[in-house]
Amino acid sequence: MDGRFGFSAFKVTHIGPDGVTIEANGAGTHLESGVSPGGTAALNGISVRVGSVHGGTADLSISHR
Repeated sequence: MDGRFGFSAFKVTHIGPDGVTIEANGAGTHLESGVSPGGTAALNGISVRVGSVHGGTADLSISHR
């Protein structure tokens, strides 16, 4: 990850029928968000939209402001 977002690691930690859990970690920073299909999470300028979830796979769109 680009340091300007305040974290160095960004990952999906859970995919389930109700959505996904996303974590972002860095020096002194821990952000976590649960997102349902069709929803969007914002983590320090990174937006993650969950399009759909099928089994253990999620369709994500990731962008920055």
